[in-house]
This record gives sequence, structure tokens and C-alpha cells, in this order.
Amino acid sequence: MSKYRRMEQEGVMEKTGQMIEFEEETGGYAIVTVKVGFAELQFPSEVYVEWIEAELLKASVKAAAYDRIMSSGKKTLKEWANFLGKPVAVDNGVTVWAYDKVPERSGNLWLPIAGRRMYQLPRSLVDFSGGWKASLTLPDGWEESK
Repeated sequence: MSKYRRMEQEGVMEKTGQMIEFEEETGGYAIVTVKVGFAELQFPSEVYVEWIEAELLKASVKAAAYDRIMSSGKKTLKEWANFLGKPVAVDNGVTVWAYDKVPERSGNLWLPIAGRRMYQLPRSLVDFSGGWKASLTLPDGWEESK
């Protein structure tokens, strides 16, 4: 008899990685147990189902954005900022970077705030022809304080 068939007969539901992530993130329970007569049945909790639906929606939105970005040529700094959810800027008009937080200007470079990271983007995928000082672009909804 397979492990899953035995668990099904015993009424035991094994937690998935997503269930564990949900419980760690929210402090809620992913599985609820219901007594029916002498049997105990386990089901995904209602809050877990709502959480997983929200995660699916976020993933589908991100997948659609990824398809738009990858489908055709160069994208603007604003499109990259929105896709990555990070500020982007061009150093000296040459190298394109994404940052964890809004960077600081130093000379002719944009530098990450101490302890923060920056990620290089392929210049060939970025449509930018302006000056580097005006290149700092924040994603929609970001504020300087983030």
C-alpha cells in the first residue's frame, strides 16, 4: 500500500512546503482537524486557502510582467523598475543597476546605501538615452523613504 493511500485512510494530511511557509509567515494553521464520529478528518484551513489564492494571483501577475519584459526588445527604466519592484539607475550613461533601496549619488555614480545590494542589468535590454543624473527611476508606488 502506498504511503499516500495509507495516510488518506488514516486521515493524516502531510504539510507541503507552502503550508510550512504560510505557518511561518502568518502564525496561522494550514491544516484544520474536524472530528466526525470517531474519525478525525483533516482539511486545508480557510485562511490558508485564501493565502494560497493570493500567492497564485501574485505569481500570475509577475508571470504576465515577465512575459511583457521578455517578449520584445528593450524596455524603459520605468518598465524595469516596475517589473523588478526596485529602483533602477544608469551610472555614467553606461551601466544599468537595480537597487534594494534608493541609491545615493556620488560623483558620476549611483551607490547603494551601506549594507544594501545592487544588481546589474544587461544594457542591451534597456532603452535609455538620457543623462545619468536623471536616470534614477522608482517603481510605481515607491516613495523616497523606502
